[in-house]
Amino acid sequence: MDASDRRFFVILYVTYFIVALLFNAFTPIGESPDELTHYRYVRILSEERRLPGLRDGPWGPWLRQWGPVYYVGQTFWAHLWTLMKGCEIRPDQLPSRPNPRFPKGGDYTFLIHSASEHLSNWGCTEFSFHFLRLFSAILTVLGIAVTVRLLGEVLPSSDLTVKLAATFMALVPGHVFISTMVNNDALVNVLIIFSMYYMVRAFRNPDIGNFVRALVAVALGVATKLSAIFLFPLLVLLLFLRRDILQKIATVRFITARAWVVLAIVAVPGVLFVRNYLEWGDPFAISPLEAVSEMLKKAGAHPEGSIMHFYFREFPVEMVRMLLVSYGPINFSNGPALARLKVYGLAIATGVVVSFVWQRGLLWRSAAPAPLLFLILGFGLFFATYFYPGYRYRMLHARYFFHQLPLVSLIAGIGITALWQQVKRVMPRLPDRVIVYGHYGFLVLMNALVLTFGIIDHLYRYIGVMGS
Repeated sequence: MDASDRRFFVILYVTYFIVALLFNAFTPIGESPDELTHYRYVRILSEERRLPGLRDGPWGPWLRQWGPVYYVGQTFWAHLWTLMKGCEIRPDQLPSRPNPRFPKGGDYTFLIHSASEHLSNWGCTEFSFHFLRLFSAILTVLGIAVTVRLLGEVLPSSDLTVKLAATFMALVPGHVFISTMVNNDALVNVLIIFSMYYMVRAFRNPDIGNFVRALVAVALGVATKLSAIFLFPLLVLLLFLRRDILQKIATVRFITARAWVVLAIVAVPGVLFVRNYLEWGDPFAISPLEAVSEMLKKAGAHPEGSIMHFYFREFPVEMVRMLLVSYGPINFSNGPALARLKVYGLAIATGVVVSFVWQRGLLWRSAAPAPLLFLILGFGLFFATYFYPGYRYRMLHARYFFHQLPLVSLIAGIGITALWQQVKRVMPRLPDRVIVYGHYGFLVLMNALVLTFGIIDHLYRYIGVMGS
């Protein structure tokens, strides 16, 4: 990576963080998926020094099935803010009343928000909550940086595609929004990326160090969110393909202090599985998920019908929307300014078709086989976990595919590269920086439009309209 490449990626990281700050500031508290539920977990852990349970009302089992790793980190982050500013969140000042106007007119706020949530009126509670959101954004910057390295392993001879794919990951608005709110998505995404990166490194250079780093990332990922469980069979597959790693492990004659720490971390998911089995009779805690699924279905917020109908009719539409919408109570896909941006998703899909049909898969064949195989197998295992018996959440929402950001970004990067190569057949003198910075600028514009015509128009402007 030369100086110009490093400069571009620094620009990308800084841009993501600025956009994330804007989404953070203008999104009212609790208007991203399950945000106040995630905060409830942090509060129980911070104030009562315990994990959530049945005593915490109807949401107790739902909270209980989430792994504690993210919430432990968020608790320390909250204490850091308290030490710096002496500010804390007062739960009685958080929004809690449903908005009876939702979703009438242009008001898409699910909750009633007091005027204190206007930027100029922020007090201790508002500043503290928005500071909590920064934890996810910082984790995501780290995830983008590691994804750049992982994509470099997949495409060692295609810097252009790596830049386009990294830009997609950093600035596609749907990901920016969900990655800068109070939830466990950002941390599990980072840990999935780390684990995939070190698995690829371990395959290429089968030393114990890379394998142990992958193992630790996998264990922490599963202890953060059970949707990362697909990483365990992927790790077993790595050992099957590179048995020399097992041979090296077998030669270890004594356990160091560092090894005991690794073993303790790896044991955490096992403890969670045992706890889930003892409480609900299922190691993966399907019962609380089923209960919430039924609740959402009754509220009309969960897909009905067969799996085939969902994945072949509803899901493709949702995947296109995923690229440009923010995930609040309603996707901001209505309105001409945002509706026209769907062309971005269609362009990527067209480029992927071009890469296979007209270009006969040349871009795909330029990828290193082993890293690409791990990304594809990881996606297959991830998708398979949603067919666990009784798991109606197998009807994946599009945002869950952000758990597969390296592969999704790779597909987007190859699609855009394929279209660019077709353009260069007509105008061969165009330098690649035209598409690199053109793509970057287009995504910045997309975020500006989503912020203006989505978040501000449909959420922020309704702060203080009802209640006080």
